[in-house]
Parts: sequence; structure tokens; C-alpha cells
Amino acid sequence: MKLILLVLKKFLLVSQKIFDLLNGKYTYPEFEAELKELLNELGREICTEVINEMEKKIYEDKKNRENMY
Repeated sequence: MKLILLVLKKFLLVSQKIFDLLNGKYTYPEFEAELKELLNELGREICTEVINEMEKKIYEDKKNRENMY
């Protein structure tokens, strides 16, 4: 659920950037740079969440811990 909220927040930010571009608040290169940064940030946050969940599951299940190494 947390992952879905993360993606939704970033999607709303991206849509706002698109509207700002269409309303002339950004040039296309500025929009492209900001979009790249937002998507890179989203990727980092998704990876962090996935790794944290995997660690949590491994910590809770001794069998998985033994199979990790």
C-alpha cells in the first residue's frame, strides 16, 4: 500500500509539471530536467521500499535467512 501511495504522489507531481509546461511556466528543457529528477527519485524510493520489505520478511522468517547466504 505504501508503494502505491508513493507512485500516486509522484504521478500527481508529474501531472502538475505537465500542466505547468502547457501553461508556459516551463520551457521544454526545464520540464525534461525536472521530470527526469522526479522519475529518478521515484525509482530510488521504490527500490528502498522493496529492499526494506524484503529485509523485514527475511528478519521475520528464519528459514529465509538461512537461504540468503
